[in-house]
Amino acid sequence: MDEFSVSGMNTNDESDEQVSEMAAQLTPGRERVVLAEWAGGIPQEMATLPQLRLGKRWFSSNQLLLIAVVAGAVFFGGGIAG
Repeated sequence: MDEFSVSGMNTNDESDEQVSEMAAQLTPGRERVVLAEWAGGIPQEMATLPQLRLGKRWFSSNQLLLIAVVAGAVFFGGGIAG
């Protein structure tokens, strides 16, 4: 069976014709985001990781995670627990 018909559905040939007709009507859309007007003209900035202040020094969460991993490896690796 090349073609099938379910109640309310067209055959393959008819749907191919409809798709090509719809595709012929499509036009490229205009650019929707105008960067000069985006966010009221606020300049773009790169995102930063969350930071924590300890005393007078700021530590990024990436630095704190690295310190925690190293301390955990030393502690559980037998350096302190042994």
